Amino acid sequence: MSDVTEANHPPRTASHKKPGSNGAVGSSRESLGDHEGLLTAAVREGATRATLAAGLGAIAAIHAVDAVGKWSETRYLFWMYMAAIVGAIAAAGWSIFTRSRTALLASAGLAGSVLLGYVINRTVGLPNATDDIGNWTEPLGLTSVVVEAGTFLVAIGAYVLSARRSEA
Repeated sequence: MSDVTEANHPPRTASHKKPGSNGAVGSSRESLGDHEGLLTAAVREGATRATLAAGLGAIAAIHAVDAVGKWSETRYLFWMYMAAIVGAIAAAGWSIFTRSRTALLASAGLAGSVLLGYVINRTVGLPNATDDIGNWTEPLGLTSVVVEAGTFLVAIGAYVLSARRSEA
């Protein structure tokens, strides 16, 4: 039996040895360094995408809370909120479940466009919705600005860094 086993498994040479054993190609430190670098990059990407999804989820939640009053006030804004909510949920899922760089751009686009809508609403107003002009201190509005700006910056930063990694 030992002859059969030895015939099926040739003796280990330098190229067959485990990393870190005597005579191995490369040291265990180099091997661990490569794995640590890959692990660090994977954790960083996962944390970034989770942060992005949390920001998009917060955008959806904020607009769901504020949408209640929009139904009776300004119906088209209600439907814009619904589109933002659905888009935020879709972009969050896309960002979490894929490694697509396009998902990062979509997330940035959604957060940026919602933030732009807020700024327009507070500066010149929207059709049939001019009551909030100059109302920059509303707590839900301030929360919205912080979340949207943060989500936008995370998405753009992740996109730029992923472009640099793909070029390297």
